[in-house]
Amino acid sequence: EVDELIDAIPDEITLDAECKEAIDEAREAYDDLTNNQKALVKKYEDLEDAEEAYDTLDHNSAIAAIVDSLIDDIGEVKYNSRTRNAIDAARSAYDALNDDQKALVEKLDVLVLAEETYNNLKVDHEAAEIVDDLIADIGKVKYNDRTKRAIETAREAYDALTDNQKALVRDLDVLERAEEEYNRIKVDYEAAEAVDALIDNIKNIKYDDVTRNAIGAARSAYDALTSTQKELVEHLLALETAEAAYNVLKENYEAAEAVEVLINAINVPNPTKEAIDAARRAYNRLNDKQKALVKNYEKLETAERNYKNQEWRPWLELGSNVFILVDICLAVITLFVFCYILSFYINNKWVIVKGKAKRAHVSKKKNNEYRLVTKGFKHIRRSEGEIYNTKKEALASLEKKD
Repeated sequence: EVDELIDAIPDEITLDAECKEAIDEAREAYDDLTNNQKALVKKYEDLEDAEEAYDTLDHNSAIAAIVDSLIDDIGEVKYNSRTRNAIDAARSAYDALNDDQKALVEKLDVLVLAEETYNNLKVDHEAAEIVDDLIADIGKVKYNDRTKRAIETAREAYDALTDNQKALVRDLDVLERAEEEYNRIKVDYEAAEAVDALIDNIKNIKYDDVTRNAIGAARSAYDALTSTQKELVEHLLALETAEAAYNVLKENYEAAEAVEVLINAINVPNPTKEAIDAARRAYNRLNDKQKALVKNYEKLETAERNYKNQEWRPWLELGSNVFILVDICLAVITLFVFCYILSFYINNKWVIVKGKAKRAHVSKKKNNEYRLVTKGFKHIRRSEGEIYNTKKEALASLEKKD
Protein backbone atom coordinates (compact mmCIF):
# COMPACT_ATOMS: atom_id res chain seq x y z
CA GLU A 1 0.00 0.00 0.00
CA VAL A 2 2.83 2.44 0.83
CA ASP A 3 4.47 1.77 -2.52
CA GLU A 4 1.17 2.49 -4.18
CA LEU A 5 0.90 5.79 -2.27
CA ILE A 6 4.44 6.68 -3.34
CA ASP A 7 3.53 5.84 -6.93
CA ALA A 8 0.63 8.27 -6.58
CA ILE A 9 3.01 11.17 -6.05
CA PRO A 10 3.15 13.20 -9.34
CA ASP A 11 6.33 12.83 -11.37
CA GLU A 12 6.66 16.64 -11.59
CA ILE A 13 6.86 18.04 -8.10
CA THR A 14 4.96 21.29 -7.73
CA LEU A 15 3.94 23.41 -4.80
CA ASP A 16 0.25 22.83 -5.23
CA ALA A 17 -1.91 21.22 -2.48
CA GLU A 18 -2.48 18.00 -4.40
CA CYS A 19 1.24 17.27 -4.67
CA LYS A 20 1.80 18.19 -1.03
CA GLU A 21 -1.08 15.99 0.10
CA ALA A 22 0.20 12.98 -1.88
CA ILE A 23 3.68 13.30 -0.37
CA ASP A 24 2.36 13.76 3.19
CA GLU A 25 -0.02 10.80 2.84
CA ALA A 26 2.77 8.52 1.66
CA ARG A 27 5.04 9.74 4.49
CA GLU A 28 2.38 9.12 7.17
CA ALA A 29 1.68 5.63 5.78
CA TYR A 30 5.34 4.78 5.77
CA ASP A 31 5.89 6.10 9.30
CA ASP A 32 3.00 3.91 10.58
CA LEU A 33 4.75 0.74 9.41
CA THR A 34 6.83 -1.51 11.59
CA ASN A 35 10.50 -1.78 10.88
CA ASN A 36 9.98 -5.14 9.18
CA GLN A 37 7.27 -3.62 7.03
CA LYS A 38 9.38 -0.57 6.20
CA ALA A 39 12.09 -2.92 5.01
CA LEU A 40 9.68 -4.30 2.50
CA VAL A 41 8.87 -0.87 0.97
CA LYS A 42 10.60 -0.84 -2.38
CA LYS A 43 10.10 2.86 -3.38
CA TYR A 44 11.08 4.57 -0.20
CA GLU A 45 13.91 6.43 -2.00
CA ASP A 46 11.35 7.85 -4.42
CA LEU A 47 9.48 9.23 -1.41
CA GLU A 48 12.62 10.82 -0.06
CA ASP A 49 13.44 12.30 -3.50
CA ALA A 50 9.94 13.71 -3.75
CA GLU A 51 10.15 15.23 -0.28
CA GLU A 52 13.58 16.73 -1.01
CA ALA A 53 12.38 18.07 -4.34
CA TYR A 54 9.35 19.59 -2.70
CA ASP A 55 11.39 21.18 0.09
CA THR A 56 13.89 22.59 -2.41
CA LEU A 57 11.10 23.92 -4.56
CA ASP A 58 9.43 25.46 -1.56
CA HIS A 59 12.68 27.12 -0.48
CA ASN A 60 13.39 28.44 -3.96
CA SER A 61 9.85 29.71 -4.24
CA ALA A 62 10.22 31.62 -0.99
CA ILE A 63 13.49 33.17 -2.22
CA ALA A 64 11.87 34.09 -5.55
CA ALA A 65 8.92 35.59 -3.66
CA ILE A 66 11.36 37.85 -1.80
CA VAL A 67 12.79 39.08 -5.11
CA ASP A 68 9.26 39.63 -6.46
CA SER A 69 8.52 41.59 -3.32
CA LEU A 70 11.61 43.76 -3.92
CA ILE A 71 10.45 44.32 -7.50
CA ASP A 72 7.03 45.36 -6.18
CA ASP A 73 8.76 47.84 -3.89
CA ILE A 74 10.07 49.71 -6.93
CA GLY A 75 6.64 51.16 -7.61
CA GLU A 76 6.31 54.07 -10.04
CA VAL A 77 9.64 54.63 -11.71
CA LYS A 78 10.99 58.12 -11.14
CA TYR A 79 14.44 59.64 -11.56
CA ASN A 80 15.38 59.81 -7.89
CA SER A 81 17.54 58.00 -5.39
CA ARG A 82 14.63 55.97 -3.94
CA THR A 83 13.77 54.44 -7.30
CA ARG A 84 17.42 53.89 -8.14
CA ASN A 85 18.05 52.15 -4.79
CA ALA A 86 14.92 49.97 -5.15
CA ILE A 87 15.91 48.89 -8.66
CA ASP A 88 19.49 48.20 -7.57
CA ALA A 89 18.26 46.11 -4.61
CA ALA A 90 15.89 44.03 -6.76
CA ARG A 91 18.53 43.56 -9.45
CA SER A 92 21.20 42.54 -6.94
CA ALA A 93 18.82 40.04 -5.27
CA TYR A 94 17.82 38.55 -8.61
CA ASP A 95 21.42 38.24 -9.80
CA ALA A 96 22.27 36.35 -6.56
CA LEU A 97 19.72 33.59 -7.33
CA ASN A 98 20.60 30.31 -8.97
CA ASP A 99 18.97 29.36 -12.21
CA ASP A 100 16.17 27.35 -10.53
CA GLN A 101 15.34 30.27 -8.26
CA LYS A 102 15.48 32.79 -11.12
CA ALA A 103 13.00 30.62 -13.01
CA LEU A 104 10.54 31.07 -10.13
CA VAL A 105 10.71 34.90 -10.16
CA GLU A 106 7.40 35.97 -11.63
CA LYS A 107 8.06 39.71 -12.09
CA LEU A 108 11.39 39.80 -13.87
CA ASP A 109 9.80 41.60 -16.80
CA VAL A 110 8.64 44.31 -14.38
CA LEU A 111 12.21 44.72 -13.15
CA VAL A 112 13.58 44.87 -16.70
CA LEU A 113 10.98 47.44 -17.69
CA ALA A 114 11.75 49.51 -14.58
CA GLU A 115 15.44 49.45 -15.43
CA GLU A 116 14.79 50.53 -19.00
CA THR A 117 12.43 53.25 -17.87
CA TYR A 118 14.90 54.51 -15.28
CA ASN A 119 17.76 54.49 -17.76
CA ASN A 120 15.66 56.46 -20.22
CA LEU A 121 14.78 58.93 -17.49
CA LYS A 122 18.46 59.11 -16.59
CA VAL A 123 19.41 59.90 -20.17
CA ASP A 124 16.70 62.56 -20.37
CA HIS A 125 17.63 64.14 -17.03
CA GLU A 126 21.33 64.12 -17.78
CA ALA A 127 20.69 65.72 -21.17
CA ALA A 128 18.53 68.37 -19.50
CA GLU A 129 21.16 68.91 -16.80
CA ILE A 130 23.81 69.50 -19.48
CA VAL A 131 21.60 72.19 -20.99
CA ASP A 132 21.01 73.74 -17.56
CA ASP A 133 24.79 73.82 -17.03
CA LEU A 134 25.25 75.52 -20.41
CA ILE A 135 22.59 78.07 -19.48
CA ALA A 136 24.36 78.71 -16.17
CA ASP A 137 27.60 79.33 -18.11
CA ILE A 138 26.01 82.32 -19.87
CA GLY A 139 26.40 84.44 -16.76
CA LYS A 140 25.89 88.18 -17.01
CA VAL A 141 24.73 89.09 -20.50
CA LYS A 142 27.17 91.36 -22.36
CA TYR A 143 27.57 92.26 -26.02
CA ASN A 144 30.67 90.22 -26.74
CA ASP A 145 31.70 87.02 -28.48
CA ARG A 146 31.80 84.99 -25.25
CA THR A 147 28.19 85.75 -24.36
CA LYS A 148 27.08 85.25 -27.96
CA ARG A 149 28.74 81.83 -28.16
CA ALA A 150 27.41 80.79 -24.74
CA ILE A 151 23.80 81.68 -25.67
CA GLU A 152 24.06 80.03 -29.08
CA THR A 153 25.56 76.87 -27.56
CA ALA A 154 22.84 76.61 -24.92
CA ARG A 155 20.08 77.26 -27.48
CA GLU A 156 21.45 74.66 -29.92
CA ALA A 157 21.74 72.09 -27.13
CA TYR A 158 18.17 72.79 -25.98
CA ASP A 159 16.73 72.58 -29.50
CA ALA A 160 18.44 69.19 -29.97
CA LEU A 161 16.54 67.68 -26.99
CA THR A 162 13.43 65.54 -27.27
CA ASP A 163 10.16 66.95 -25.99
CA ASN A 164 10.49 64.89 -22.79
CA GLN A 165 14.02 66.20 -22.24
CA LYS A 166 12.99 69.80 -22.92
CA ALA A 167 10.30 69.46 -20.23
CA LEU A 168 13.04 68.60 -17.72
CA VAL A 169 15.15 71.75 -18.37
CA ARG A 170 14.74 73.90 -15.27
CA ASP A 171 16.28 77.15 -16.51
CA LEU A 172 14.70 77.60 -19.93
CA ASP A 173 13.32 80.96 -18.80
CA VAL A 174 16.87 82.06 -17.94
CA LEU A 175 17.98 81.21 -21.49
CA GLU A 176 15.05 83.04 -23.02
CA ARG A 177 15.69 86.14 -20.91
CA ALA A 178 19.38 86.03 -21.86
CA GLU A 179 18.42 85.86 -25.55
CA GLU A 180 16.05 88.79 -25.20
CA GLU A 181 18.62 90.84 -23.30
CA TYR A 182 21.38 90.06 -25.79
CA ASN A 183 19.18 90.98 -28.74
CA ARG A 184 18.21 94.23 -27.05
CA ILE A 185 21.84 95.05 -26.35
CA LYS A 186 22.76 93.99 -29.89
CA VAL A 187 20.30 96.50 -31.34
CA ASP A 188 21.87 99.25 -29.22
CA TYR A 189 25.43 98.31 -30.13
CA GLU A 190 24.66 97.93 -33.82
CA ALA A 191 23.00 101.35 -33.85
CA ALA A 192 26.08 102.83 -32.14
CA GLU A 193 28.43 100.98 -34.49
CA ALA A 194 26.54 102.34 -37.50
CA VAL A 195 27.09 105.88 -36.21
CA ASP A 196 30.79 105.13 -35.58
CA ALA A 197 31.05 103.92 -39.19
CA LEU A 198 29.52 107.20 -40.43
CA ILE A 199 31.98 109.14 -38.28
CA ASP A 200 34.87 107.10 -39.68
CA ASN A 201 33.75 108.13 -43.18
CA ILE A 202 34.61 111.75 -42.34
CA LYS A 203 38.11 112.19 -43.76
CA ASN A 204 40.29 115.10 -44.95
CA ILE A 205 38.15 117.92 -43.58
CA LYS A 206 37.48 120.37 -46.40
CA TYR A 207 34.95 123.13 -46.98
CA ASP A 208 32.96 121.21 -49.57
CA ASP A 209 29.72 119.26 -50.02
CA VAL A 210 31.39 115.90 -49.37
CA THR A 211 32.62 116.89 -45.92
CA ARG A 212 29.44 118.78 -45.04
CA ASN A 213 27.22 115.84 -46.04
CA ALA A 214 29.40 113.31 -44.19
CA ILE A 215 29.35 115.36 -40.98
CA GLY A 216 25.61 116.03 -41.32
CA ALA A 217 24.83 112.33 -41.81
CA ALA A 218 26.88 111.32 -38.77
CA ARG A 219 25.37 114.05 -36.56
CA SER A 220 21.79 113.24 -37.62
CA ALA A 221 22.34 109.54 -36.97
CA TYR A 222 23.84 110.25 -33.55
CA ASP A 223 21.02 112.58 -32.52
CA ALA A 224 18.46 109.90 -33.47
CA LEU A 225 19.95 107.41 -30.97
CA THR A 226 18.53 106.70 -27.54
CA SER A 227 20.50 107.87 -24.51
CA THR A 228 21.72 104.31 -23.95
CA GLN A 229 22.88 103.98 -27.56
CA LYS A 230 24.64 107.36 -27.45
CA GLU A 231 26.75 106.16 -24.53
CA LEU A 232 27.97 103.27 -26.72
CA VAL A 233 29.29 105.51 -29.52
CA GLU A 234 33.08 105.35 -29.33
CA HIS A 235 34.01 108.08 -31.84
CA LEU A 236 31.85 110.98 -30.65
CA LEU A 237 34.95 113.07 -29.92
CA ALA A 238 36.09 112.59 -33.53
CA LEU A 239 32.68 113.83 -34.74
CA GLU A 240 32.81 116.89 -32.51
CA THR A 241 36.38 117.62 -33.60
CA ALA A 242 35.36 117.36 -37.27
CA GLU A 243 32.40 119.68 -36.68
CA ALA A 244 34.62 122.25 -34.98
CA ALA A 245 37.21 122.05 -37.78
CA TYR A 246 34.54 122.39 -40.46
CA ASN A 247 32.96 125.38 -38.72
CA VAL A 248 36.37 127.11 -38.62
CA LEU A 249 36.80 126.43 -42.33
CA LYS A 250 33.29 127.67 -43.00
CA GLU A 251 33.94 130.89 -41.09
CA ASN A 252 37.22 131.42 -42.97
CA TYR A 253 35.72 130.77 -46.39
CA GLU A 254 32.67 132.95 -45.74
CA ALA A 255 34.89 135.80 -44.56
CA ALA A 256 37.08 135.42 -47.67
CA GLU A 257 34.03 135.23 -49.95
CA ALA A 258 32.68 138.47 -48.46
CA VAL A 259 35.95 140.19 -49.37
CA GLU A 260 35.87 138.70 -52.86
CA VAL A 261 32.42 140.23 -53.36
CA LEU A 262 33.80 143.68 -52.44
CA ILE A 263 36.78 143.21 -54.77
CA ASN A 264 34.55 142.07 -57.63
CA ALA A 265 32.49 145.23 -57.17
CA ILE A 266 35.53 147.36 -58.10
CA ASN A 267 35.71 148.73 -61.65
CA VAL A 268 39.36 147.77 -62.10
CA PRO A 269 40.15 149.90 -65.20
CA ASN A 270 38.65 153.00 -63.58
CA PRO A 271 38.36 152.29 -59.82
CA THR A 272 36.96 154.62 -57.17
CA LYS A 273 38.69 155.34 -53.90
CA GLU A 274 35.61 154.29 -51.91
CA ALA A 275 35.38 150.85 -53.55
CA ILE A 276 39.11 150.22 -53.14
CA ASP A 277 39.14 151.36 -49.48
CA ALA A 278 36.15 149.16 -48.61
CA ALA A 279 37.78 146.08 -50.12
CA ARG A 280 41.21 146.86 -48.60
CA ARG A 281 39.79 147.40 -45.08
CA ALA A 282 37.82 144.17 -45.27
CA TYR A 283 40.87 142.26 -46.51
CA ASN A 284 43.13 143.66 -43.79
CA ARG A 285 40.71 142.53 -41.09
CA LEU A 286 41.14 138.90 -42.20
CA ASN A 287 43.57 136.55 -40.49
CA ASP A 288 46.35 134.92 -42.48
CA LYS A 289 44.36 131.77 -43.26
CA GLN A 290 41.39 133.79 -44.45
CA LYS A 291 43.61 136.03 -46.59
CA ALA A 292 45.08 132.95 -48.28
CA LEU A 293 41.54 131.97 -49.35
CA VAL A 294 40.84 135.23 -51.21
CA LYS A 295 41.14 134.17 -54.83
CA ASN A 296 40.90 137.60 -56.49
CA TYR A 297 43.36 139.54 -54.33
CA GLU A 298 45.49 140.36 -57.39
CA LYS A 299 42.48 142.17 -58.80
CA LEU A 300 42.47 144.44 -55.76
CA GLU A 301 46.18 145.15 -56.16
CA THR A 302 45.67 145.90 -59.85
CA ALA A 303 42.84 148.28 -59.03
CA GLU A 304 45.02 150.05 -56.44
CA ARG A 305 47.82 150.49 -59.00
CA ASN A 306 45.34 151.75 -61.59
CA TYR A 307 43.98 154.28 -59.14
CA LYS A 308 47.48 155.62 -58.35
CA ASN A 309 48.25 155.93 -62.07
CA GLN A 310 45.12 157.92 -62.90
CA GLU A 311 46.91 161.33 -62.39
CA TRP A 312 49.66 160.35 -64.80
CA ARG A 313 47.32 159.08 -67.48
CA PRO A 314 47.58 162.17 -69.86
CA TRP A 315 51.36 161.99 -69.83
CA LEU A 316 51.24 158.27 -70.29
CA GLU A 317 48.97 158.73 -73.29
CA LEU A 318 51.40 161.25 -74.81
CA GLY A 319 54.32 158.93 -74.25
CA SER A 320 52.33 156.18 -75.81
CA ASN A 321 51.80 158.27 -79.00
CA VAL A 322 55.55 159.04 -79.24
CA PHE A 323 56.34 155.37 -78.94
CA ILE A 324 53.87 154.64 -81.72
CA LEU A 325 55.57 157.17 -84.03
CA VAL A 326 58.99 155.70 -83.29
CA ASP A 327 57.67 152.25 -84.00
CA ILE A 328 56.39 153.44 -87.41
CA CYS A 329 59.78 154.92 -88.34
CA LEU A 330 61.61 151.80 -87.32
CA ALA A 331 59.21 149.74 -89.38
CA VAL A 332 59.86 151.92 -92.49
CA ILE A 333 63.63 151.65 -92.08
CA THR A 334 63.41 147.94 -91.53
CA LEU A 335 61.30 147.56 -94.66
CA PHE A 336 63.79 149.59 -96.72
CA VAL A 337 66.72 147.50 -95.53
CA PHE A 338 64.80 144.31 -96.19
CA CYS A 339 63.93 145.39 -99.74
CA TYR A 340 67.51 146.46 -100.37
CA ILE A 341 68.88 143.13 -99.23
CA LEU A 342 66.22 141.31 -101.17
CA SER A 343 67.30 143.07 -104.33
CA PHE A 344 70.60 141.23 -104.16
CA TYR A 345 68.72 138.05 -104.71
CA ILE A 346 66.24 139.36 -107.26
CA ASN A 347 68.52 141.54 -109.59
CA ASN A 348 72.03 140.37 -108.81
CA LYS A 349 75.11 139.78 -111.06
CA TRP A 350 78.66 138.54 -110.56
CA VAL A 351 81.85 140.58 -111.03
CA ILE A 352 85.59 140.10 -110.46
CA VAL A 353 86.91 142.17 -107.54
CA LYS A 354 90.59 141.86 -106.61
CA GLY A 355 90.83 138.47 -108.28
CA LYS A 356 87.70 137.05 -106.64
CA ALA A 357 84.13 136.50 -107.89
CA LYS A 358 81.64 138.56 -105.88
CA ARG A 359 77.90 139.09 -106.03
CA ALA A 360 76.83 142.65 -106.91
CA HIS A 361 73.59 144.54 -107.45
CA VAL A 362 73.26 146.57 -110.64
CA SER A 363 72.28 150.05 -109.50
CA LYS A 364 72.13 151.99 -112.76
CA LYS A 365 73.77 152.37 -116.20
CA LYS A 366 75.51 155.51 -117.44
CA ASN A 367 77.51 155.98 -120.69
CA ASN A 368 77.78 152.24 -121.41
CA GLU A 369 79.10 151.67 -117.87
CA TYR A 370 77.23 150.04 -115.08
CA ARG A 371 77.25 151.12 -111.46
CA LEU A 372 77.08 148.21 -109.01
CA VAL A 373 76.87 147.76 -105.24
CA THR A 374 78.60 144.75 -103.65
CA LYS A 375 77.32 142.87 -100.60
CA GLY A 376 79.58 144.99 -98.41
CA PHE A 377 77.82 148.15 -99.75
CA LYS A 378 80.90 149.14 -101.87
CA HIS A 379 80.17 150.95 -105.11
CA ILE A 380 82.05 149.83 -108.22
CA ARG A 381 81.86 150.44 -111.97
CA ARG A 382 82.07 147.82 -114.67
CA SER A 383 81.51 147.63 -118.36
CA GLU A 384 78.88 145.32 -119.71
CA GLY A 385 81.51 142.69 -120.64
CA GLU A 386 82.79 142.59 -117.08
CA ILE A 387 79.38 141.64 -115.64
CA TYR A 388 78.39 137.94 -115.48
CA ASN A 389 75.11 136.24 -114.81
CA THR A 390 76.58 133.41 -112.72
CA LYS A 391 79.50 132.85 -110.45
CA LYS A 392 80.68 130.08 -112.76
CA GLU A 393 80.95 132.53 -115.74
CA ALA A 394 82.85 134.99 -113.55
CA LEU A 395 85.37 132.35 -112.48
CA ALA A 396 85.76 131.15 -116.11
CA SER A 397 86.65 134.69 -117.22
CA LEU A 398 89.20 134.91 -114.46
CA GLU A 399 90.90 131.71 -115.66
CA LYS A 400 91.14 133.06 -119.23
CA LYS A 401 93.00 136.13 -118.02
CA ASP A 402 95.49 133.93 -116.17
